[in-house]
Amino acid sequence: MKELGFEDTGEAAQPGTSEFVGGQLPNGWYVVVLNGFGHQIVEPASLKSLSREASVVACSESEQTNTSFALSYQDGEPVWELTHQLGKGGNELEVEGSPPEALKENKRSS
Repeated sequence: MKELGFEDTGEAAQPGTSEFVGGQLPNGWYVVVLNGFGHQIVEPASLKSLSREASVVACSESEQTNTSFALSYQDGEPVWELTHQLGKGGNELEVEGSPPEALKENKRSS
């Protein structure tokens, strides 16, 4: 939270009612939900900084452009990125880096 400049208000918030909301999960991960596509938090410079002492997974989707992406950074470096843009042809999923094994299993079963 402190790396993002967030302050715990102690109040529950719903996505879409604020620029961003966040919360700690029981497994230790901290989840941030952003209201919008392409926020500066998911820019490479921010992800490099945030992932220096933690693993970071980010994803975003835009219904206006039919675009979605998910990516991971660890130790300040990108690990993997998945991008899909509907209308580019078929169900193409662009994959960079070394995505989780679950992606390979999911692609095989689809």
